[in-house]
Amino acid sequence: MPAGTEFTKDMRLFGDVKRDAIVKSGISVKMTGDIRGDLTLERDSAFHIWGAIKGDVIDKGGELHQLGEIKGIRRPV
Repeated sequence: MPAGTEFTKDMRLFGDVKRDAIVKSGISVKMTGDIRGDLTLERDSAFHIWGAIKGDVIDKGGELHQLGEIKGIRRPV
């Protein structure tokens, strides 16, 4: 997926995100792969990942379900 990816609809993804990713409010994403930048979870979003997040997780009220590693820190906002 391209850099600066915004998830704006529910989806299942197999692959990597090259840089930062944002899960918009009310969206559910299931991903197998890595995020090579930061992940932002907006309010009422849900993100399930089987893989690594290389950057930080910026949590604005979403849910994170992860099987893998977070290289950065989890920051509630």
